[in-house]
Amino acid sequence: MILVKANSTAAYWQVITTQTVRETGDSFTVTVPASQEFAAAARNQLETIAARQATWCACLRRTWPACRPRQGDIALAADRLGAARLADRLAAGRFHAMTTSASLTDRPPSWIIGSPAVADLWLAIARYASEHCGSRAGGELAASAAFIFAAETSTGERSARARAAAGMVLARANPARARAYLDEARAAGQILLADAGAATLPGDDPDGRPPPIPE
Repeated sequence: MILVKANSTAAYWQVITTQTVRETGDSFTVTVPASQEFAAAARNQLETIAARQATWCACLRRTWPACRPRQGDIALAADRLGAARLADRLAAGRFHAMTTSASLTDRPPSWIIGSPAVADLWLAIARYASEHCGSRAGGELAASAAFIFAAETSTGERSARARAAAGMVLARANPARARAYLDEARAAGQILLADAGAATLPGDDPDGRPPPIPE
């Protein structure tokens, strides 16, 4: 962001991040320091900021599930501030991915709940939790919770797919709840995904073998 002083050639800049933007209801404010003059002396700093911004966008797109093409781009267009805020949060917490994921699903932030891209943001969190800590019980719970939030904030096939994904990632940590999610997805038309998930659930076999995949 660049502000040009009226009746002058002086200009000042500020980077738009989750740290510099202050939300005020339906709007937001940004402080542009007088010390940040848009001049040749600021070139190196601005180039560093530009490179970091590109990294945030790349991180966001990597977290998106493949169930919808270019979903990251859609969410960036629908809620650029929310998408940048989430990318920043996930990137900063990548070394403690389980805690980062759980902090979002246990107490959903208002900027996610009120986002026009709310389902997309939840899908990004679900994919992040699945990839970074999905093999651990806490990670499975966080990923499943995010998928369910996505299911509850979307409709139709997309909602059913998210519900099926919740059941699939939860199969080991909580088979009973996983089966319930898969049954709901099947009832909504996602039969193939639901059956694939059911095949990973513990069956009645005393040896713990999963039930056969339905024909």
